[in-house]
Amino acid sequence: MKGFAFLLALVGFCHGQVKLGSYNLDGTVSVSGLSSGSFMAVQFHVAQSRKVVGAGLFAGGPFYCAKGSMMTATGACMSMPTSIDVNSLKTQTQSYANSGLVDPVSNLANSKVYIFSGSRDTTVVPGVVKKQEDYYRAYVNSANIRTVYDVAAVHGMPTDSYGGSCALTNMEYINNCGYNGAYEALNHIYGGLQKPSSSAGLSGQLILYDQSEYFKLAPASTYGMDTAGYVYVPSSCQSGAKCNLHIKN
Repeated sequence: MKGFAFLLALVGFCHGQVKLGSYNLDGTVSVSGLSSGSFMAVQFHVAQSRKVVGAGLFAGGPFYCAKGSMMTATGACMSMPTSIDVNSLKTQTQSYANSGLVDPVSNLANSKVYIFSGSRDTTVVPGVVKKQEDYYRAYVNSANIRTVYDVAAVHGMPTDSYGGSCALTNMEYINNCGYNGAYEALNHIYGGLQKPSSSAGLSGQLILYDQSEYFKLAPASTYGMDTAGYVYVPSSCQSGAKCNLHIKN
């Protein structure tokens, strides 16, 4: 069983945070996200591909999909897949890589990529998510890409035992679909994981930490971030064991 420190950056307003501790990490990172978090995860993965070993992507689209336009972000990148030109996104990616603005795209070849889209999702439609798949297939070895399009879920994070109806949108965007999306994504990225039991409980600690110290040039709010974030640290990591770092957007 591998240990993971889960890091979650917040946009809300929190009190009582502590200074983030130091842990024995292996130096690599994986990333995941739902909806806008999926778009963010793709951006992070491509930009930092030297250190990112894999991505778990739920209901999102390809890198640079919006091209700096809010109209495109809320239109084509959510519901109009025929308007997404993957070739132009690849051209822009290479331009950024040539300029050193993102890491070389060759780093992506051995990444593990997990892509999920609920078949009933009308918020970010499956066609947009398939454009994300098309984008990644230009860079990542096919054997390293896993796609799931056959779960009858609406827009949200699929779980095996928690949340609202799989077929009905709820404000928490957590859907009880009899499918553990978090486990499936992480197991694809790392392999050999033990599937959690709903009755087992947590063996670590969820910590509210101060992230304002990481924004030196301007307040965290300038970047749309809060002064606090959450990190889940398994007991093995707290005891000094080497752990993987996973960032959830």
